[in-house]
Amino acid sequence: MKINPSKSKAVRFTRAWVKDQLDYSLANTLIPEASSCKYIGIILRSDLSWADQVNYMVKKAWKALHFTMRILKKGNSNTKSLAYMSLVRPILEYGAACWDPYREGQITELDRVQKKLAKFAHHMNSSNWETLASRRTLSRICAVFKAYSGEWAWKATGDRLQRPHYLSRVDHGRKIRSRRQRTDIGKYSFVNRTIQDWNLLPADVLETLPCKPNTLKKRVRKVIIEVSYLLYLMCIAVLTLESGLLARSPYPEGPATSHLNTGFSWFPCVNKRMLRWFPSFQVASTSFSCSPPDLNFLVTFFFPHVCVHVK
Repeated sequence: MKINPSKSKAVRFTRAWVKDQLDYSLANTLIPEASSCKYIGIILRSDLSWADQVNYMVKKAWKALHFTMRILKKGNSNTKSLAYMSLVRPILEYGAACWDPYREGQITELDRVQKKLAKFAHHMNSSNWETLASRRTLSRICAVFKAYSGEWAWKATGDRLQRPHYLSRVDHGRKIRSRRQRTDIGKYSFVNRTIQDWNLLPADVLETLPCKPNTLKKRVRKVIIEVSYLLYLMCIAVLTLESGLLARSPYPEGPATSHLNTGFSWFPCVNKRMLRWFPSFQVASTSFSCSPPDLNFLVTFFFPHVCVHVK
């Protein structure tokens, strides 16, 4: 195999401030230094950020989406949905297990593409499709499952997975040790982030391992749907609780967040119980004359932090 020096780049993967330039040559040709490079369709940046990859995927998906909307302007809903799942969504999910974003701005940019097609196909902002965030979480869990099962392609990752030093009563027997990270790049990396999702899975999902990846995917998807419905009912209960508090509370809206200074903060016992069930449970309410939130929107924040936003 011959390597073309003109198509090669030298990238230094570090977040430190380095002034010395790289001096690599191949066949008497100096390889230029770059801050990023594309490898099998994935953009790798020197600071280990996925911002360029997300922007590239969003831009490419918008082009495919506009092409689909022009061609299927007079098509029915089923045809438009099939075109989105065949032409647009694979672009948004290519290699998403490694570059799954954790910043809300990047997640919103990806979701805008699906919401645009949902409005085009069903004439509404929401649909019964799975959220892109939940599908990316599912792909990450399946990737860790392949590494945990010892597949040859994931052997390098599987060798780094270690058992924890202890197991509590609520942990399942296939828990993986999580490593502490000081930066967001390490905390939200593919392996460390997915280990947290893996450890939060119920024991009955992982008790029959080893199994086929498709079988595990069906089990995890079922768990996400069940918990999403539970969050939906809990959100309705929260709305009912705070609606009663709003009618009797003299407290105004918050000056900075425009959120009512009522709710769980004025009921320590309820707040303590909710935080015991869901440590990351948050409720942000701005008004109560609204319909319940979209079920698909709740799935976005299922793993690992449960965060219900009521608009």
